[in-house]
Amino acid sequence: MTITLTNSNDLIANSVSIIRGNRIDNILDLFLTKAEGITDGIKGDTGTQGIQGLTGSTGATGSQGTQGVQGLTGDTGIQGAEGRREE
Repeated sequence: MTITLTNSNDLIANSVSIIRGNRIDNILDLFLTKAEGITDGIKGDTGTQGIQGLTGSTGATGSQGTQGVQGLTGDTGIQGAEGRREE
């Protein structure tokens, strides 16, 4: 049965299906419910992980850096006490 619709008529039905080739789909399966729309919809299964890429070659070791500056010489300390001579 073929029905022609115009913008001036409403279509009220308990069930509406769409024929796509050899498949018949319920039109309600094409839309999210209000609850599904608020909660980001229905999440599908996680796909399989892709193949890991090859490890790249190791870079060359850099040259040794220059040696730092020699520090200043500190002050000479105080002379210690002189010992007592025994005779």
